[in-house]
Amino acid sequence: MTRAALEAGQYPSEPVFVPRPGSRTEDDGWLLTQVFDTKTDTTHVAVLDAERLDAGPVARCHFEHALPPTFHGTFVPA
Repeated sequence: MTRAALEAGQYPSEPVFVPRPGSRTEDDGWLLTQVFDTKTDTTHVAVLDAERLDAGPVARCHFEHALPPTFHGTFVPA
C-alpha cells in the first residue's frame, strides 16, 4: 500500500481521480484532494501523481481562507 503523508494538523477530503489524456492504466492520472490546515485555518487543493503518491504533491492551489470540508465529485472528460 502506498500513502501520501501530510503535515501534522492537515486533513484531506475525499480525493477525486482525473485520468491523464491517453492513459492506458487505471492509475495513470492525478488525485485531487482538498486539504484543511488547522495551523493556518486555510485550505489548499493538493494535486498528486496517482502513480507516485509517496512523492507528495506535484502542485498545490492555496486559498486565503478555509473551505468547508467537502470536495466530492467525479471527473468526466468532455
